Amino acid sequence: MSNGWEMDLTEPVLLTPEGLEKLKRDLEVALQRRAEAGERLKEAFQPGDIEDNPEYEQAKEEVGLLDGRIY
Repeated sequence: MSNGWEMDLTEPVLLTPEGLEKLKRDLEVALQRRAEAGERLKEAFQPGDIEDNPEYEQAKEEVGLLDGRIY
């Protein structure tokens, strides 16, 4: 299943200097958001029942989305 961010890396990708800087900024933002979401995930994961924990589920989903964007 494609997440919409996958690229065919067998072909070269041409970028302008401005486009490269935008990608770098986007990556920095995504990495910061990933760190924050990871902290929320850690805080929401408390010993006990996580099945009925909306904070945990939301943080887990955000971590997954950001991981897909970053990696």
